[in-house]
Amino acid sequence: MNEPYIYNRNSTTPQKGSFFSSIKDTLTGRNKFATMAAVFGLMLAITITTQQVLTQQDSRSRASFTNGASLALKTTKSTFAAGEEFDLSVFIESPQYAITGADIKIDVPAQFEVLSVTNPGYLSKTIVPSTILATSVNFVFASEIGEQKKGSGILANLKVRAKQSGIGEFRFNLLSSEVTAYSIENQNILNKTTPLALTVSGTATGPTVTPSSSLAALSLTSTKSTFKVGEQFTVDVGVNSQQYALSAAHIGLLFPSNLIQIQSITLGTTFPVRLVAPIIGTGTANFSVGSSISAPFKGTGSIATVTARTLAAGQGQVTFDPAKTQLAAVAEIDRNVAGQLNPFTFIIEGSGSVTTPFPTSIVPSPTPTPKSLTPTPTSTSQTPTVSFSKPVNGSQLPRYGSVQVSVTAGSANGIKEIKVYANSKLLRTCLTATSCSFWWSPTTGTQTLQATASNTSNPPQFGTSTITVTR
Repeated sequence: MNEPYIYNRNSTTPQKGSFFSSIKDTLTGRNKFATMAAVFGLMLAITITTQQVLTQQDSRSRASFTNGASLALKTTKSTFAAGEEFDLSVFIESPQYAITGADIKIDVPAQFEVLSVTNPGYLSKTIVPSTILATSVNFVFASEIGEQKKGSGILANLKVRAKQSGIGEFRFNLLSSEVTAYSIENQNILNKTTPLALTVSGTATGPTVTPSSSLAALSLTSTKSTFKVGEQFTVDVGVNSQQYALSAAHIGLLFPSNLIQIQSITLGTTFPVRLVAPIIGTGTANFSVGSSISAPFKGTGSIATVTARTLAAGQGQVTFDPAKTQLAAVAEIDRNVAGQLNPFTFIIEGSGSVTTPFPTSIVPSPTPTPKSLTPTPTSTSQTPTVSFSKPVNGSQLPRYGSVQVSVTAGSANGIKEIKVYANSKLLRTCLTATSCSFWWSPTTGTQTLQATASNTSNPPQFGTSTITVTR
């Protein structure tokens, strides 16, 4: 008998917030992939035993929601022949709360395989593509702005195939599923889940879940792997599409910031459409590119070239961030087809270290007195100027949503680059441009924004803006 599970809501472990951030960005219209034919996303699957599901407390801090949302799995019958395909519906019921988003993971028994996930529209926005693995399936849906979903409805439809004889139970993964509601901040209102046991007779033959070796591959390579301290080098971001026609790529990189510094990322011609300009941070970098509508990419090629320099002796790797690296393909709209993610391993030899050119204070150091006998020019027309137009210094931001950051700069001999920092962490680098604009999701509290602009002959000049965020 399929009895519902009711589990403890009083854990005080902080929640990660990535799902809530995704919902928030979508509700404020800042999801750059919402209009793409192929959206990105990768939700990592964690396999846990039935006993762990029954006894583990939820790991997010919330109040007790005795009248919260409930989830159930339903189909038209309980016994299937091996090889038979059928629809499995995910029902949601929320009599009291207006649902804004759902991040749901379902554990799949060995007797079945999930072929696809569709969104019937109860929550009309698909935040990230569904992740279908041999042992689980995960999907993330959200409501439109102003949409308040109460009552019951079909949250998702799964196309399932019976694979081998036996009895298997589909169950909601309580540690990885959450439901959010309007006006209830950062809390999971999921209160009850009902599993579903089904029977398969016989053993099926036919298609199965695509192994990672058949998926598209990404690799990081360089002409050599051993460098000296202070040496500059490049790393190629390569792709092999295998049998897929790729429509877009979102690349996330991780690197040891104590050993190397990524200076720039130059996009290649494999994907000619720039969706999100490269963003380089401390130990992280990411960018998004797409193909033209009429010519998806198929084959092998270079997505981008990363230019970096070594800072200190040691050994490390540049790797793909599996949580942020996705490949979308034609006819695979609801799947991430990235399989193998091959890192680049390097060795740095020598002694000493190189200081990274990162501002440590929002107040610029005074310019030293020149030792040359040449008189100091009285004109300052070539000194770069930089200022924030958005946000306004000292402004209060709303409780939810992203913030637009806009910086303008000028110099008589042109601007080489603009860099924008938040609390000394690099947010964005804009090259050869007099303006830099992007959307940013600040955390709670006071954030100090700093912008630097430089040209070919002058040191950076700083502009600052401080904003206060109330969450």
